[in-house]
Amino acid sequence: MGLAPRTPRVLVASAREHPVAVALEERGYMLLRARTGAAAVAAVSNERQALPDTVILDGAGVPDMEALDLARKLRQAVAQALTPIFIIAPSPPTVPEHRAALRAGVCEFLVEPLDGDELAAKLARRLLARDATAGAAVDPATGLYDVQGLARCARDLTRRAFNHRAPLACVVLAPEVTDADPDDAAATLVMARVAKALKASGRQSDAFGRIGPNEFAIIAPGSDAQGAMTLAARLLQAAEGVTGEPGDPAPRMRLHAGYDAVSNARYAPLGPEDLLARAVRALRRARASGASIGAPPD
Repeated sequence: MGLAPRTPRVLVASAREHPVAVALEERGYMLLRARTGAAAVAAVSNERQALPDTVILDGAGVPDMEALDLARKLRQAVAQALTPIFIIAPSPPTVPEHRAALRAGVCEFLVEPLDGDELAAKLARRLLARDATAGAAVDPATGLYDVQGLARCARDLTRRAFNHRAPLACVVLAPEVTDADPDDAAATLVMARVAKALKASGRQSDAFGRIGPNEFAIIAPGSDAQGAMTLAARLLQAAEGVTGEPGDPAPRMRLHAGYDAVSNARYAPLGPEDLLARAVRALRRARASGASIGAPPD
């Protein structure tokens, strides 16, 4: 006999008894209610309690916190779980509002009035996408996504950027260890340290993956070309700061990066695979010219 499917848990943060909460409860969802931002943060920070599968925020905010501020705090707490965060809005948001929401970690706006059946179907689709991404393959040496895992995550982030009419960037960074063979244990250890430094220097909303023996790719939602160039410089600086264990000399590395970006994912002709390919070509241009950062192809 198979296991019964687990009932999805939805956290609704609203100062009122929101109709969305009632509609979802009627359709079999397990509801967690938070009347304040502090209560919502506590609900996702309680180690004794399973994380919610979805978070829905009242766009009117809660008494102690604006909706986007709360979204940022919740995204920090549930980033590893890839929990979808929605905001309920009385009218379609503007492009700047879309972009600000994406940077805060919001996956989509829910515009009132809301149909309960349509909302339940939307949440089900999001949870399926979340579960597919959460099960994505991971590179065992670094703990980052591998090529297939990053591709899955990139598709999800591209959908979010499309929904928000927001920018999307890709940065590829290649640290080459000059005093060790790329395949030996010392080089592998250095790559693990570089991966840790890159991850620490990025944002919660960024997706990091290892796409080659000494190549890392970062998908950065909400970043245009200027933001991608700034991110590339920050990542290079983080990689340069990698040191050895006590008593070990710091590794000697050559560092290059390339980037590409679209200013509005809804109207861009590029998919996530194209964006990555163009960033890789920019990296190769940087290597060929001896530059630290390669600009996207014309």
